[in-house]
Amino acid sequence: MTSGNIDSYIATFMKLLKMAGYTETEHGSLELFKKGLPARLNIWIINNSAAPPSTLRGWIEATRTEQLKYLQTLEFSNKKKPLPQALALCQGHSRPFKLGTRVAD
Repeated sequence: MTSGNIDSYIATFMKLLKMAGYTETEHGSLELFKKGLPARLNIWIINNSAAPPSTLRGWIEATRTEQLKYLQTLEFSNKKKPLPQALALCQGHSRPFKLGTRVAD
């Protein structure tokens, strides 16, 4: 995952998974997904879940949730306008945004 763009990472991963002939439930799919994430995000999900997700879909949702929390934390710590990535995740959109970009007023 680059530039904090979780939706882009997920879309690319799912496309490549399908191209490789893997399914979401195939042995190794979840591990490959987690290897592409920043280590800190994986650790955060493990430490902040009652029980870490055991499926790819569960891990994807946990990743989106934790990324949204992170972006909202940045928003409040910087006391600036909401980051477009946080707005997109809140609204359930999959528009690709790069970390640090802003929507024009």
